[in-house]
Amino acid sequence: MKPAKWVDLAGLAFLGACVPGGDSNGTGSASTAFTERDSAGIVIAVTLGSQARAALGWEVDTVPDLEIGVTGESSGDESAEPWQQFHRIGGVRQLSDGRVVVVDGGSSEVRFFDSRGQFLHRFGGSGQGPGEFGGSPVLVPAFQRDSLLIFDSRPVRFHFLSTDADGYRLVRPATWSGAVPPVGFIDPNVLAQIGNLQKPTTTGAYEIPLTYAWIHIVTGDRTLVDSFTVRRQYTVKFVNNIAFGGLIPFSSMPSAAVTRIGALVTEGALPEIKEYDLEGRLQRIIRIDEPRRNITNTDIQRYVEVTGKPTDPDIPIPEMMPTFESLLVDDEGWLWAKVYEYDPEQRPAWVVFDPSGRAHGSIRTPVGLRVQQIAGDFMFGVWTDELGVEHVRKHRVDRRSRER
Repeated sequence: MKPAKWVDLAGLAFLGACVPGGDSNGTGSASTAFTERDSAGIVIAVTLGSQARAALGWEVDTVPDLEIGVTGESSGDESAEPWQQFHRIGGVRQLSDGRVVVVDGGSSEVRFFDSRGQFLHRFGGSGQGPGEFGGSPVLVPAFQRDSLLIFDSRPVRFHFLSTDADGYRLVRPATWSGAVPPVGFIDPNVLAQIGNLQKPTTTGAYEIPLTYAWIHIVTGDRTLVDSFTVRRQYTVKFVNNIAFGGLIPFSSMPSAAVTRIGALVTEGALPEIKEYDLEGRLQRIIRIDEPRRNITNTDIQRYVEVTGKPTDPDIPIPEMMPTFESLLVDDEGWLWAKVYEYDPEQRPAWVVFDPSGRAHGSIRTPVGLRVQQIAGDFMFGVWTDELGVEHVRKHRVDRRSRER
């Protein structure tokens, strides 16, 4: 079957949604849209799917308010300054004074720009010495304002850099395994995802045990947070000892984010997010109350049309549609949960929760924007043009209809 145009599946996971404030049958009042329950000392914050999936009323401008980086047309221009060119961006953040920090993995540099996108100065470079990065540096999300934490994978090191790039400190953990960047930082621990070797199963799928843990950045001591068994890849057949397979359609992946006081973790498949403290203790479950939807033959057919990837009857496709792809906590402490979507031509949908765990509704972000930071009336992200050139973009966010 030849590839077809991408098909909008954005609404498939939301079938059965109804007017805001109603119950699953479209009746009831706003008072029933959100409840808190207690089970064995664990708070369960529950929002009806009709409330969580309804349009929030906030707006994100589709046209960027600021763009840093060369355009697709000028990407081959030899006159373009090096600071204008990005490759493998490892993090973006606007500081409290309006300056913008971009961690560029291709050049192993931390670049500073003013609020208008004008280049100020840079820090780092490729190498193993002090102030240099051996691998592709990644900015670790944190709510601290006095310094930046940058993860370096070769060898594993943490670079603390003051926001004026004058102060610098290097920390090498006593023990560390893997090179996956941490999810976030709460001094003195980072939240990290630890994966073990994948194991084949009789269905052709590979099982990968994944664990989230708090890791002390000096000692390497670990505190378990949550664990999952992930099935993302499969092998259909072997030809001349070469395995043929790929990603399992509609497969989910756990994701996490750090708050000011703990961690938020979701399995991805279920419509719920778990909140843990710094000791790894479960404190709350944030849940959307809605029926999960079966994956049908029509869904599979559309997936093939969208991706151009034929399916095989031996592929172990999940029975249910996934719920979430990723989590992000904005600078005001609100949780944004990105809804599962594999069509890159669709504007991604995010369910937005306040600090109490109540879902206020859904909002869509610009197509192709890999969101890095949401704060007040703006969001920053990474956008890649048709030539594969990365850009940093700032989009305005209008929250005036927050109170519903």
